Amino acid sequence: METIRVRQNPIHSTIIDNDIFFVDDYTTGNDSHCQAVHIKQYVLNGKTIGGSGAGDIVDLDSTQTLTNKRLNNPKINSSVNLVSTSEELNKLHNNNITPNDLTALHTYAEKLPALSDLSTSKTVQAQIENIKNMVEASNYYLYHKIFKADNANKTFSYEDILSELNIDKDIYYIVPGSLMVQLCLVEKITNHYSFLNLEAGGTPTCYYEEEYNITADKNIFSKFVLQSITIDNWYNIKIFFKLGLL
Repeated sequence: METIRVRQNPIHSTIIDNDIFFVDDYTTGNDSHCQAVHIKQYVLNGKTIGGSGAGDIVDLDSTQTLTNKRLNNPKINSSVNLVSTSEELNKLHNNNITPNDLTALHTYAEKLPALSDLSTSKTVQAQIENIKNMVEASNYYLYHKIFKADNANKTFSYEDILSELNIDKDIYYIVPGSLMVQLCLVEKITNHYSFLNLEAGGTPTCYYEEEYNITADKNIFSKFVLQSITIDNWYNIKIFFKLGLL
């Protein structure tokens, strides 16, 4: 009988799982066979290409969830490399930044000088510092109140001032030394306003206090106090001030 070598057989270019391969069993020394599906399992170590199980192999277009993977310079729906880091993206997440917030920031960037340099070359922290500088250099804010004196002294705390203006006291503070105060005596019947002199030695008098904020490591305005006002009289007070970011 003529010996026919394997290479003399026709080429089988389309292999399916059930195709049989001859095997020289290394352990027993016997001839045996296996199917293509067994070779596939051995090469892939039992994993699936494009599968969703632990250890399965990633392919180009299968829907898969990747865990514990680091991506260096990925391109997401674009030909441009993403250069942001996880730390920077986490800052946006922790601050509850929404797409609308980013749109508003972009819209007003050209209108606010401190925001005009918000570019990809700047870190998130550098951009936050720009915004802080803008707030602290902004126009004055106005607190306005008409009240009837029920005591000879009247205190206006920074908590009350910011709360009545719907300003978050955990984010902003009143800059010490920025206060300007205007006080009027109000005649309710005639609706007549008389300006009062708050200079030292006059009546009424006033003062303000500061307190040290440990978190922000700075002194902040604490309270403004009117003294020697007349009980049952009506007053109109306006307090102008600047805000800073804690």
